[in-house]
Amino acid sequence: YMVLRHMLYSLTENENFRPPVMKGRRKVIKYSLLCLKSVTPQECYERKMFKEEYGEALVLAKQYGLDCDLVYQRQWYNNPVTIATIQDYLSKVSKEEWVIQECMNRAARDYETTRELLQYGLVKTSFREVMACGPEGSGSRYDEEREGELTLEAMETELTKCERFTAQQTKLCQYRHVLLSYMDSLLTYEAILGGPIAADEHFDDEFFINFRSKNLVQAAIEYAQEGNGRAVEILFTHHGHIILPHSLPVLSNFPETTSVKSYKSLLPYIDGDGGVVLMDLEQEPHRAHDWSELPIVRQHCLIPMDAHLHLGKFLYEETPAWKKYQAPVTSDVITTWYQERAREIEQYSGLVDNALALVELGIDNGIKGLDLIHHHLKTLYTLVYQCNCNSTVTLSQVESMSDLEKLNLMTKEGRGSPTFITTFVQMAAPFLSRVEEMEGGQARRQLLEQYMVSLAKDDLVSCQAIFQQSAKKQVVSQPQGKAIIRDVGDMMSLALKCVYACERCDQLDAADKILECLPMGTAGLSEELLVVHKDIDKLEDHLSAMEILNLYGTQKPISHIRNIQDSPAEAKQLMVKLTRGASRQPSSGSQETFWRNLLQHLLTLRGRVFTCVEPSTCYQVFTESLLCSGQEANIQLASQLLTSSLQTPSRSEPQTSKATPTSGFSYQLPYDKSVELVVHAAREYFNSAANYRDKDMTLARSCLALIKERPPAIQSELNLFSSLEIIEGCGLDLLPLQVRLCENKLGIIKRVLEECPDAYKQSEKLFRLAHLLGLDGVEKMDRNPLSPS
Repeated sequence: YMVLRHMLYSLTENENFRPPVMKGRRKVIKYSLLCLKSVTPQECYERKMFKEEYGEALVLAKQYGLDCDLVYQRQWYNNPVTIATIQDYLSKVSKEEWVIQECMNRAARDYETTRELLQYGLVKTSFREVMACGPEGSGSRYDEEREGELTLEAMETELTKCERFTAQQTKLCQYRHVLLSYMDSLLTYEAILGGPIAADEHFDDEFFINFRSKNLVQAAIEYAQEGNGRAVEILFTHHGHIILPHSLPVLSNFPETTSVKSYKSLLPYIDGDGGVVLMDLEQEPHRAHDWSELPIVRQHCLIPMDAHLHLGKFLYEETPAWKKYQAPVTSDVITTWYQERAREIEQYSGLVDNALALVELGIDNGIKGLDLIHHHLKTLYTLVYQCNCNSTVTLSQVESMSDLEKLNLMTKEGRGSPTFITTFVQMAAPFLSRVEEMEGGQARRQLLEQYMVSLAKDDLVSCQAIFQQSAKKQVVSQPQGKAIIRDVGDMMSLALKCVYACERCDQLDAADKILECLPMGTAGLSEELLVVHKDIDKLEDHLSAMEILNLYGTQKPISHIRNIQDSPAEAKQLMVKLTRGASRQPSSGSQETFWRNLLQHLLTLRGRVFTCVEPSTCYQVFTESLLCSGQEANIQLASQLLTSSLQTPSRSEPQTSKATPTSGFSYQLPYDKSVELVVHAAREYFNSAANYRDKDMTLARSCLALIKERPPAIQSELNLFSSLEIIEGCGLDLLPLQVRLCENKLGIIKRVLEECPDAYKQSEKLFRLAHLLGLDGVEKMDRNPLSPS
């Protein structure tokens, strides 16, 4: 409010706005001196430093001869490390040992200052400073200018003149040794960060303090575990004398998921002279050999000469299996490492491509003995990445599989499909080529043969695709060597084995197409191939026989036909099965034409394949099938092939040609064989009949009627027919087969008497039944059966 009135009064000078006049106030402060206390210069000095009054403290120290270093040390502790603080505070401290320790213990927040601090520590531990701490007067001969002119050899010469080092000299040399190590670590850290500019931007003083104190082998291990191949490469480049003996364990610490190409320059190789080179890197130490690292200095200062050799000892204590990778490393050890590392990558990550890349880089690096594992990894790569195989397939499983199992897995998905041959060429053909490279051409041929023969058992169509790809007319347009089956002789022998191995009966078309891929003529073929060509001709006959069997519904594998072609009994059995099966097939045209064609096919089978069977046997089988076909017309047709009477001459020359006669048959079976077939057919009908009035009984009579005479065999069958009529007339219900098989024919008569109480009155009928049943040995009763005895 008062402020507002002042503003209005200053603007308007209106008395109404004049602020009231404030009365002045007076404040009185009284000070009292209570006591006087004397203070020593040291206490005053410490109090000034506590209050950070460093200028007054320094004046006081100089005035009273106190330690000025305390002022500079306090300022050094209370300020960050910079180039200015190094020059203003650290450089003014007279305690040299303390200064050197500060150079070792502290680090700046930026790269340049840290380097300057270490460099200052190295200056404080220079050759001149060390020699100046020697026995009295020994350091007077060495000034800074002369030290720059001295060579390492000259320094060593001067050092050898010292019988012993003083305690101060020993400490300085030890300090210098540590400072050199820190400077090397700083330069390495700079390289890892990407150079001086990047180091200024990304320098981390806390990380560097930890890094410089770390075992360099341990640092390489940690960088490898992070997958930082560039950092590991820098460590090997600048500290190779320390880390290189442990290079293989270091490389084994890279994550299995890290691409091998990211650290391929670190992989060992074999040079042109056969020597082992652990790493294709040029060693670039950060500096030349320092005088403090000379053996004589190490000896005086008790610094071990081989301390760096023990930095990797922990590796072999933690993982004893790595002991075999310790230096000296031989070519066999390098081979073992590549093999085991590839297995680890595949086992722990499942990245087959990564494991394969490692082995391929090893082969490119001249490592011997990797061919087998490379072959297995290529196979696993194909199975996992190209064949859509179960991803759980492992390298150990692949190594335990046979080559045939691998080949089957590669082609499993494409079998029977139009893309099978493409799949085979892309996946299986390279596998066959690798087998050939490792084991020779014969191994490839044997494996391909095993594969195709096993494939042909269920899938001849896929085999057909391989033969078509390999046929000469297709190979012409392909680069040389791209054919799966490269040799004509191999094609011919494989065709035989594959077709005969097929267990299916529905792949005749595939078999025919396979034969089309083979050379038609014999020109230019060797004697060995001529023999194979004859076998192929036989194969064509077998295929023709198989086609005939399939036509009539009698399916048999082609191997079965080949196996029984020299067995008359089995060949006849097959013909019987063929004709019986044909009799049950419905025919669209004339029955007679159908059966005549069937006879011609039987004769063709016999002529081309089953030559062990007599031509007459074909007619017997054919006639028997006609008789047993269950059709009256066929039974009558069979009469043209039978000799119905002893007085009728038979046409005894069987037809063997393929020409089909226009009418009748050119051959009739002999009378005895005719009777045998007729009786056999009649018995089949009789035995299958349900009762006396069954239609099969009619067919049986028709068969027996084809023979005009009544030889005993036919008469016996007719008697059984007549006996059935009497038995049924007496009310006894028996199957015809029961009557035939009954051994005690008297039992039948007994049952007739039991079923028909009045049957005994018809003695003549009973005697006739006994005669028909073959009981001719029973004496006829001359007396009346009803008269008393």
